[in-house]
Amino acid sequence: MGTTKDTKQAPRRNYACIGEFVDSSLPPIVKIGEDQFGPLIRTSPFGHSGGVHLCLTIELWNQWKAAVDKAISDYSATRLAAGIAL
Repeated sequence: MGTTKDTKQAPRRNYACIGEFVDSSLPPIVKIGEDQFGPLIRTSPFGHSGGVHLCLTIELWNQWKAAVDKAISDYSATRLAAGIAL
């Protein structure tokens, strides 16, 4: 008899649903939820309960935050080096 191959894949836990113009004057909405694999951050960066959503594992959120913080730091350093006010 042959061995069976497990073809079951882990669910997609990180996703983005972005597809509309939004009023960005509202504060972000963030909720921490959990599935069978662990905690998830569910957020709407523009404060809307429908339309624009991100769902990220905490690990991916930390990577994203580090990348954004680095980009802001690099941008600020470049402007300061050029003598341009922030």
